[in-house]
Parts: sequence; C-alpha cells; structure tokens
Amino acid sequence: MNGTQPLVSVENLTKHFPVMRGIIIQRKVGAVRAVDGISFTIDQGETLGLVGESGCGKTTAGRTLLGLYPATAGGVVIDGHNVRSAKGREMLLVRRIAQMIFQDPYASLNPRWTVHSIVSEPLRVHHLFKTEAERVERVQELMGLVGLSGRLINRFRMNSRVVSANGSAWRAPWHQTRDLLFATNPFLHWTFPSRLRW
Repeated sequence: MNGTQPLVSVENLTKHFPVMRGIIIQRKVGAVRAVDGISFTIDQGETLGLVGESGCGKTTAGRTLLGLYPATAGGVVIDGHNVRSAKGREMLLVRRIAQMIFQDPYASLNPRWTVHSIVSEPLRVHHLFKTEAERVERVQELMGLVGLSGRLINRFRMNSRVVSANGSAWRAPWHQTRDLLFATNPFLHWTFPSRLRW
C-alpha cells in the first residue's frame, strides 16, 4: 500500500438468491448463499485471482462486484466510485473503468455482428471517437496489440474460433488510458488484473 486509496475495495460482499415456493402466492422459503461476505482490496499494480471449484460463486462475485447483480449486502468501491449507489452518469463512468470478459464468447458476442461492430461498440457508446474512421483505426490498433491482422475486422465472430475467443478481450483496452479487467474466462479463470496501460 502506497498511501493512496485501493483501486478496488470490497467489504463483506454478499449475494443471496431467494428460493420461492408457491404458484399463485409465492413466499420465500430460503436462500441460496452464492456469495457470503467476501472482503478484499486490490491496490494499483496488483492482481487478484479467485480460485475455486465450479459453482463456488466466482462468477457471481464478479457480476455482483460490477453491479450486474444487485448485492444483498456489503460495499464495493471501484476507483473511488461506490458501485452499489452509482446511477446514471456515475455508473457510466464505472462501466468505462471496469470491464468484464465473459466466460463463453459464443454466448456473449452477437453472431450477427462483425469484429469491428463488437469491438467498437464501447467506443461508440462512450463517445470516445467522433468519426467512424477513427473507430476503425482504433479497432485495428487493438487487434494489432493482440497479434491479429486488421484484415479480420469485417469477419463475423462465428467464422473464426480465434476471433470469437478474443473478441471479448479486445473490448477491454479500448479506453485510451487504462482499464480494470474482470475476467471470467477459461484461460484467465476469474483474474482481477490491476489497471493496464495501452
């Protein structure tokens, strides 16, 4: 710790899924304790890996941490932003800082979109480049960073296993400065790298 605030701070993060019974009148009869009070911090330059057997809650922890699932209890602060209370523009800032790489690219990437459409979508949503030509140039630059030819830019993700497997990862370094990656991936398997510079 260098005296600055942690990049990620998680305190007593809890996610319980209710178990309901009844058809017309439903009542809660229990809860699945998917994540039950985890705490950790990640400082600048650190990497944290969550390791465990299938179904132990790694992916649920990541989704809850990023606000994709509402937390049952606990606190999450990413780069000074309280994720649990973030809404509107602040949540948009969180989405620019923290990216998630989903485990199954075939399920998380639109098969009707080209590589360019998939990778440039965050650029368009966050208004980072004004023109389409600038977005094309940035996508080709990102493809070069992972060692793939820019000629693949107009391919559909279903046409190439390499394109499909890396399509999600390419979306992470789209920001010009640095990003926080949350990966649930068969190769990375729930790694939380610190900020990357591109």
